[in-house]
Amino acid sequence: MNQSNIYDDLFDKSTESVVGKRTDLKNIYFNFFKDFHTYLVEFMKVTNHELVVAEMMISTEPIHLFDDILNSSGRYVTFKNQGQIECYLSTSKLGGFRLDSGEKEKMWVNAPVTVVTISGMTSLGIIQS
Repeated sequence: MNQSNIYDDLFDKSTESVVGKRTDLKNIYFNFFKDFHTYLVEFMKVTNHELVVAEMMISTEPIHLFDDILNSSGRYVTFKNQGQIECYLSTSKLGGFRLDSGEKEKMWVNAPVTVVTISGMTSLGIIQS
């Protein structure tokens, strides 16, 4: 059975001729949901036109950002350290990203982010798009 035309064949023929075995039906469902997931993720990336601009004061107390992101596919976020002290961004406790004074970085965020400084305070600009 030709997998590239499987969806077209379903509308042109009876299901008995297309689906000969139970594994054929399983393959149809798996291919459909794989395609659906791919197109849905692309759609969310392209159509997410929400723009949010914020500024936060970061200190030695960790701040947790994007806790609600667990149920979505992610978003582009630009972080800019607007203060004089470097800050550290991490999506886990195993490693992180250092953002020096005046430095900005655009990244795809698909997990909650923790932001902290080693000493002092700094200002972090956040643009979500």
